[in-house]
Amino acid sequence: METQNTCQKLIALLDQANARYRIVEHAPEGRTELVSQMRGNLLS
Repeated sequence: METQNTCQKLIALLDQANARYRIVEHAPEGRTELVSQMRGNLLS
């Protein structure tokens, strides 16, 4: 699956740069306002 491959590449780049990040697992939602709430992000 291309999406999984892209995700793995992104995580590898973040790890190489010693970036701080967190992975939030959730079912695909498709709506920004709901996903932002799940992740704890501001909608803006």
